[in-house]
Amino acid sequence: MTTKQKNIFILTLVTLTIFGTLLIAPVTFAEDADYVGSETCSMCHPVQYEAWEPSQHTGKLLTPEESQARGGHDPPEGYTWDDILYVIGSKWKSRYVNLEGYIITDAGGEPGNNQWNYATEEWVDYHAGEVKPYSCGQCHTTGYSPEGNQDGIEGLVGTWEERNIGCESCHGAGGDHVTGPAANPMQVDLGAELCGTCHSRPKGIPEYEYNNPDSFSYVAGEGAHKHHQQYTDWNSSGHSEELEPFLRDSCLKCKSTDNIYNTDLVDKAAKTITVSEAYNGITCASCHEPHGLNLWITREDDESYPSIYEPGSDADKNSVCIQCHVGGGTPEKKTKAEWHHTQGEMHMESIHYASGATCADCHMPLDSKSAVPYDIRNHSLSVMSYGTYDYTCGQAIGCHQDQGSDWAAEMIEYIQTDVEAGIELA
Repeated sequence: MTTKQKNIFILTLVTLTIFGTLLIAPVTFAEDADYVGSETCSMCHPVQYEAWEPSQHTGKLLTPEESQARGGHDPPEGYTWDDILYVIGSKWKSRYVNLEGYIITDAGGEPGNNQWNYATEEWVDYHAGEVKPYSCGQCHTTGYSPEGNQDGIEGLVGTWEERNIGCESCHGAGGDHVTGPAANPMQVDLGAELCGTCHSRPKGIPEYEYNNPDSFSYVAGEGAHKHHQQYTDWNSSGHSEELEPFLRDSCLKCKSTDNIYNTDLVDKAAKTITVSEAYNGITCASCHEPHGLNLWITREDDESYPSIYEPGSDADKNSVCIQCHVGGGTPEKKTKAEWHHTQGEMHMESIHYASGATCADCHMPLDSKSAVPYDIRNHSLSVMSYGTYDYTCGQAIGCHQDQGSDWAAEMIEYIQTDVEAGIELA
């Protein structure tokens, strides 16, 4: 674990334990506090700010100068940077907002060719020729209100306190905290619902009927699905299940995001979380470091269940899963007492692992679209993504396109039967 990564949570929890009570359950943000901006937060929380600043949460609504500093592409044909008020996006794609607050939907005097896709390095159409106000502020800004127009600019729908997803998007307005830290601790919510307020489809959790497949706007076989689907996917996964009441405290290492508070990733003066006090199961923060959003290792080592990775370190698309899905024993000692959750060992001995395939390639296939088809991963953790094996074995990662979905179904059933038998023997 790096000093920087450890300090991110140490500073957070020192503040919480000195200035207020640690909050585990979902929180309700104070409605009457003033917003102070992420730069104000950086004065006391520089490490968290440093992790957050280059993240994708700060690249949703950029000035021309900010976009160019991130390597953003030039505006569509017929426009210069002097014509641009904001740039939407910086990783998968960029769209451009004109000085009147409307998204540019033409290029060179013709409709279309107005969205730049970074993966394919090409212009594509986005609402070609339409009059398109900028109405993405609910998720792309902090302190958003649907009323009015930002800075009095006609095409900007609503107003906001800060561009992009700042500290106060997740922690609530900080005005009271700044003036009285001890009496007004900032709010910490590790629940997936907080992320799901934007990362869900249909957009916004209230519009989605939990555990009802008919509420999905997806139909298998119609190509890549729309993005912003991560919470919707997760809610149908085993990771979303409530904490089991019969768990031991030691099980929290993998079963609850709240266990982060018990690790060396945070200050040991923090409150120790037990099964009776834990609220969250496996949520977004179990896999994604909350400020930088990178994959990370959270499970610490212990004698009964050794960790093969350093807590706090960056993870890849194998290790983020294997940190928990690993037996912790040796192949010579496959007994229930010393060997369980053996999927990691099985994968690392497989032809898939030798071929470079990761856990995510099969259990989180590239089946959704932000800019181009198959650039966003599914989060339901099922190899049968949206009712078909096409995404898992075929068109998304391209390993078995020629064999077809029927062959994939037979092979997956065979592999899963073999894996389940191995786990049962363990």
